[in-house]
Amino acid sequence: MRATGQGLSTPIVKPIIRGIFESRAPELLKDFTKRGGFKVSLEWTRDFMKYHLSWSYRTTTTTIGKLPSTWEAERTSMAH
Repeated sequence: MRATGQGLSTPIVKPIIRGIFESRAPELLKDFTKRGGFKVSLEWTRDFMKYHLSWSYRTTTTTIGKLPSTWEAERTSMAH
């Protein structure tokens, strides 16, 4: 997604990472309410993006915050 220029924000990346955990290590996500349990939170995702992927958090939020010039037509097309 990044290679094609798609802006990525934490809410976009979080479900992708969660899906990877669910398919490869579902036992990690079984009961995150217990002490020591693991949850893919927005904060954890943001830290993972910053420290392990070396992605700039500011860059992802800035890129994602801009609407394309054709946003109205795309909105209508998506609704149909």
